[in-house]
Amino acid sequence: MGQAMPYPVEPMLAVAAGELPPDRDRYGLEVKWDGIRALVHTGRATKVTGRHGVDYTRRYPELAGIGVRNAIIDGEVVVLDPHGRPSFGRLQHRMHLTDPDPAVLRLYPVTYLPFDLLHLDGVPLFDFPYRDRRALLDELDVGAPPYFPGESDLLAATCEQGLEGWWPSGWTRLTGRAPARPGGSR
Repeated sequence: MGQAMPYPVEPMLAVAAGELPPDRDRYGLEVKWDGIRALVHTGRATKVTGRHGVDYTRRYPELAGIGVRNAIIDGEVVVLDPHGRPSFGRLQHRMHLTDPDPAVLRLYPVTYLPFDLLHLDGVPLFDFPYRDRRALLDELDVGAPPYFPGESDLLAATCEQGLEGWWPSGWTRLTGRAPARPGGSR
């Protein structure tokens, strides 16, 4: 029998590193999306919480139908600009609205960009390696953006697209995420 989904869960936080680790093949590179961190609890009802446990469910009603299985998904809420890039300026029109009206929802629709799966169908995944959690997340088909294992040209690709990234100074985020440590650091 599976375990009940924990609530609240604190997301794992990134930490700055002075240089890439020598064993970088054990890591994954991801785009830094410049949004708001959010955990989405799915199942019979969807609940969205911020990194400090604040309930964001009514702020982002677009996320209500994100999943049908019982899961806790970690990711970023973003608002895209007309070119499909995340815009923190556009997101600010939604960040503090607890019950946005339909006009605001149309002007500034949010997109959820999930990057980790912490719990699935009664099974806590915190001790699973990131690659395994990521494979399960991809199977859920919830719109997870790609991640790039080990060595990659992600830095060049994010520069070409004008995306924010390299953690902490702007281009890509290096993530080991194995195992997940809620409230801890990667």
